[in-house]
Amino acid sequence: MAVGDLETLATQVFGADRVFAQPTLADAIEKAIKDSVRPLSEESLAILITGSVVTVGEARTAVRKKYAKSPIEEGK
Repeated sequence: MAVGDLETLATQVFGADRVFAQPTLADAIEKAIKDSVRPLSEESLAILITGSVVTVGEARTAVRKKYAKSPIEEGK
């Protein structure tokens, strides 16, 4: 199924305010993280990424590369 078709279908089911499409998996992850952050809270957040084993593996790699703690940060 083409991304545009899936986006249209998802919008009909979930509403335009809850559906977005991005050109890459990394862009989608970044948008999801930005949309889920609460400016006045330091609580943890969670984002669910689904798809094939390959897609989930790529997402996990992208998140680890971008948000891994450096050894200096872990020693704080």
